[in-house]
Amino acid sequence: MMDKTQGLSPPPPLAETPLVRALFHLQDLPGPVGRSFGRKLRRRMKRPTAAAFAAMLRRLGPDDVCLDLGANVGKVTRDLAATGARVHAVEPDPDNFAALSAAVGHLPNVTLHHAAVGARSGRLRMFRSSSEAFMPGNRTSQGVTGRFRPGQSDHGTAFEVEMVALDELVARAGGRVALVKMDIEGGEFDILAAMEAGHLRVDCAAMFIETHERYYPEVWPQLRAMRHARRGRTDPLISLYWG
Repeated sequence: MMDKTQGLSPPPPLAETPLVRALFHLQDLPGPVGRSFGRKLRRRMKRPTAAAFAAMLRRLGPDDVCLDLGANVGKVTRDLAATGARVHAVEPDPDNFAALSAAVGHLPNVTLHHAAVGARSGRLRMFRSSSEAFMPGNRTSQGVTGRFRPGQSDHGTAFEVEMVALDELVARAGGRVALVKMDIEGGEFDILAAMEAGHLRVDCAAMFIETHERYYPEVWPQLRAMRHARRGRTDPLISLYWG
């Protein structure tokens, strides 16, 4: 799936409690019942995921490169940059990107990319959430996705943006990455599928991915299989429980 990094080694496997081990099996039940247990598993894994992320932050330094995919207004970008690592922050929404630029654009170890990220390069039509608005005064951001959600996405404020393939972005960043944080509102499933099929290879120590299966139930079988395949593995660590 991915090339094992020759640089920073990943943290230990995510910790499991007896309840978490039970939920791993209960998520395999068919239909909405299994998805419900899958959501419970995701909530239970948030704390060990946060601990693993914090452990990675403590090990980063100026020789490392990080990617913040779906950087939004820059909270995680700032945390990554504070380690001294070089950070590439990617954000497609123009309003979010303006706030991101104001928040972290002055940092010498941060490179900003006004783009989306995906399994391949091209152009992407993106949709804003119809229930969220950007409010500069309180740093609340818009939700944007490349997957239209009936009843939740707004056709009227859709926009097109450059989409950069993840492996191309890694090449731009130097070819090897210590840490990737990915929160791209549904775009993660195409990337995960391409990685699983061997079409997308990334040299990385750890990836922390927020999945959005609650909006896209059709991807649930793929995500469940990926959870089982990655359980206990740290070559690299891929956590599907971020956020």
